[in-house]
Amino acid sequence: MNSKANLNTRKISEILIETRNRIESIPQETIRLVEFDSSSGIGVGISSEKEAVLVLPGQSNVTSFQTRYAAFDPWVELNEVDENRFLTDKAILKCKLDTDNLKTVEAIAAIFVGVIDLQDRFGECGAAIWQMKTVFDSGFIVDIPENSIVGLIGEIIILLDSREIDKAFQFWRNKNLAKYDFSGTNFRLDAKSTLSERRIHHFSSSQIPGQNPEITFIASILVNRVEKGTSFPDFVSIFLNSLSTDNQRVGIQRIIETLGVHPSYVCDFEFDYEATLDSLRYLTARDIPRPVQTDGVLSMNWKADVELNSPKFTEFDLLK
Repeated sequence: MNSKANLNTRKISEILIETRNRIESIPQETIRLVEFDSSSGIGVGISSEKEAVLVLPGQSNVTSFQTRYAAFDPWVELNEVDENRFLTDKAILKCKLDTDNLKTVEAIAAIFVGVIDLQDRFGECGAAIWQMKTVFDSGFIVDIPENSIVGLIGEIIILLDSREIDKAFQFWRNKNLAKYDFSGTNFRLDAKSTLSERRIHHFSSSQIPGQNPEITFIASILVNRVEKGTSFPDFVSIFLNSLSTDNQRVGIQRIIETLGVHPSYVCDFEFDYEATLDSLRYLTARDIPRPVQTDGVLSMNWKADVELNSPKFTEFDLLK
């Protein structure tokens, strides 16, 4: 079994619903794995306690936890009923399952897909499971703000457009200059993404024109959402696959920090990748329309249409 190919959200949802209906035949303190790949050590099924179960290779770098709706043990021995298997050196993620609530089932399945992706990609996933601990305490339903998704797309588009993505990656979300999405010794850059057909963005006087307006830039991205296009999880995969393994680890960690979940959870957002990439434009901070700041006004936030009055788009390169 190739876990990436076979265990998608739909497949796992079907496994959980079908197996949940046969829970009475599972002996106490055992699990039933409908799918298990001995080579990867990954399996999906259900426990005798009516929990959705994800079995993984042991995760030696983290500890266990238990929340209201889930429990994670990084190193256990398991008794699997159908094949009469005794599985050693495994990790197990168990989630309370209500098969009458399809939305919850699909949410659990999406979480499992994300964890499997991390295990397949990096050979470990325990830290990311801990990173999503609040999701397991919330009943698995997470309301991800649309602007968080759109904002991430814009930032990643800038990286994908760069000449050498791994070199450009070092400038993304520099903690020393957190007010900008990208920063280096000789530039500050903030990404402004919108679902609008016009370049209408929100700005703040803390960024624009900034302490160094001559090296401060704005990237404007039009995210072209469509019914059938590139899904958000596929877009993130394109991004991660463009990076070195070390940068992949950092990149997925930042994405999970932003969303609160693995990108596989965002299953209802598709956009025109090429059109969005082609929409990328840069402006200098001085060319952003802004209100006049009079005496006594300490800060301002405003919305501006940067396409009015013949916008002065400029060339910009993260690696200049």
